[in-house]
Amino acid sequence: MPDREVSRVLVIDDDPGVRRFLTRALDAAGLEVTAAETAADGLRLARGRPDLVVLDVELPDLSGREVCRRLKADAETATIPVLMLSGVFTDVADRTQALEDGSDAYLTKPVTARELVAMARALLRTARAERRTQEHERALEALRRRVAQSKAMVDVARSITASLDLQGVLDRIVDEACLLLGAQRVGIAVMEGAEPGPAIRFRAVRGLSPAFAELRPLSWRDGTTPMAILERRPVWTPDILADPAIELTPPTRAIIEAEGYRAVLSVPLLAGERALGALVVYRDLVGPFSDDDIDITQVFAAQAAVALENAELYRRASERSAKLTTLSALTRLITSAASSREVFGAVAQAAVRLLAARASQVWVDDPGNGMLRIEDSVSVEPVLAEKLGKFRTIPHGAGLTGAVYATRRPLFVRDLRADSRFLNQRIVADGDVRAYVGVPLMAADGAVTGVLSLLFGERGDFTAEEKELVRLLAD
Repeated sequence: MPDREVSRVLVIDDDPGVRRFLTRALDAAGLEVTAAETAADGLRLARGRPDLVVLDVELPDLSGREVCRRLKADAETATIPVLMLSGVFTDVADRTQALEDGSDAYLTKPVTARELVAMARALLRTARAERRTQEHERALEALRRRVAQSKAMVDVARSITASLDLQGVLDRIVDEACLLLGAQRVGIAVMEGAEPGPAIRFRAVRGLSPAFAELRPLSWRDGTTPMAILERRPVWTPDILADPAIELTPPTRAIIEAEGYRAVLSVPLLAGERALGALVVYRDLVGPFSDDDIDITQVFAAQAAVALENAELYRRASERSAKLTTLSALTRLITSAASSREVFGAVAQAAVRLLAARASQVWVDDPGNGMLRIEDSVSVEPVLAEKLGKFRTIPHGAGLTGAVYATRRPLFVRDLRADSRFLNQRIVADGDVRAYVGVPLMAADGAVTGVLSLLFGERGDFTAEEKELVRLLAD
C-alpha cells in the first residue's frame, strides 16, 4: 500500500525542452512533478523527500553524478530512488559508473514517454516494497522487544512476590533494566532519613565504580536524581556536565567526570505521593532519551517502589511482632516480680529494645531529699553508660527530667543541641546523644512516682506509635 495517494517526483534538468517533456509525461501518468533547472535547486528541493528523482547527468553548476553521490550520502535523502538520464554518456561504462555513483536506474536520451513512465513506476514500486519490508522489520523488532520487556517484568514481579531479599530484588531490577535499555550503567538510589536535604544512598548499581556508590548529592539541584525525587517526575538531560538547569556541586561534578558518563535519566520510585528514591540510567554519549526509554524505566521504577514498600511493610510487621512479644514478657514479669527494682530494670531493658534507644533510665522520687534518683539504667555502649553514671540524682524541677516530673507531662525533644535544659551536656557535645524522651511514672492514685527517660542518636520526628509505646512502658 503506497505511503501517499500520489507519488511525488523531482525532475532536475537544465534543458527547458527536455524538462518540459519529462514533466508533462510524468504528470500525465498521475504523478506530482516538481522541476529544477540547476543542481543547487535540485539538492534544495530534495530536502522535501520526494518519492523519486529524475536527474540529468550534465548540469551547469554540478554534474548529475555528484548530485547523486550527495543525495545517497545524506541520511535524509539516501533512500530516495534516482533515475539518471543522459544523451551524451550512453555507453556501458557510463551506465556502470552511474550505478556505482548510487543511481538506481539509467536511461539514454532520447527517451520515450512510455519508457520513462514505466521505469519511474518500477522504481516507485521497488521503493515502496523496500519501505514496507523495513516497516515490517521494525515492527517485528518492536514486537520482540515488547515480548522481552513483558518477560522481564513478569520475572521481576515474581521475584518481588516470592522473595523477602530486598537487595536481591533491586539487583535483579538493575540487571533487567541494563538488558532492556541497552545500558551499561544503571543504579537505584533510595531516600534515607527525614532530613530537609537530599539524604540519598545508592542501594544497587551496575557499571559504576565503588566510589560512585558513595555519591551524596548536596542539594536538590545537584544532579537529575535529587531533582526527580523532589519533583516526583522523570528528569533527564542529554549532557549533565553542560546543562544549565542542573547546578552540580564541585564534588558531584568531579565524580561524574571520573566515571565518564554524560546523558542521565532519573525516574522517581513513587509510593502514592511519596518518593522513595529513583531509578537512574547513565550513558557515556551525549544525546536524548526516547519516550520508549522513559516508559520502560518508569515500569522498572514502579517495581522497585513496590519492592521497597514490601520490605518496609515486612520490617514494620516484624518490629510490631517483636514489640508485642516483649510487652507480653514484660507484663508477665511485672505480675510475678518480687520487687519494684526488678520491674524497673525490666522496663529499662524493654525501652532500649523496643524503641532502638541508646540508653534508658528509670528515675524514682526521693521526697525526703526533694530530688529524683537513678533506680535503673541501661545503655547499649559501655562508654555512654560511664558518662551517664556521673548524674545519679536530679533536683525536682531541674533539667528536662525534672521538668517532666514537675509538669506531669511527657516531653519529646528531637535535638538536644537546641535545648539547654538538658543537664548532661557532655554527651551531647561528644555526639553520643541527640534526642530525648521523658515520661512521668504514675501510681494508681495519680501521684507521680518517677520518670522514664530515653536517649537517642540522630533521628527523625517521633511517631504517634512510638509515643504510645513509651506511655505503655511508663504505665
